[in-house]
Amino acid sequence: MLFLLAPSAPPANILATSTTFDSIFITWGEVPLKERNGIVKKYRVYVKNSDQILEHTSTVDAHVMSLVVSNLMHNTFYCIQLMAHTVADGPLSACVDVKTLEKGKT
Repeated sequence: MLFLLAPSAPPANILATSTTFDSIFITWGEVPLKERNGIVKKYRVYVKNSDQILEHTSTVDAHVMSLVVSNLMHNTFYCIQLMAHTVADGPLSACVDVKTLEKGKT
């Protein structure tokens, strides 16, 4: 009998880059095979400001490995965290810190 569980690790290789003064481009890799514990069905992306207040959350299908988050504050630090979901949510990744650009800069 096969028991499916939540992933025991978050997605790998999370990268976040500020693309404009109010947006961030986020990419990630799959959860390591031995840590998946089933078929990953979706990913959850969380964007928190420097006060750890959640400003944005997105849920995307498992085949999606990138996301652009817009309408953020300019020249501001953000913490990006992801988790994978099989039959339940796996653990959150460590924060990947990124700072949006200043207005007028590209």
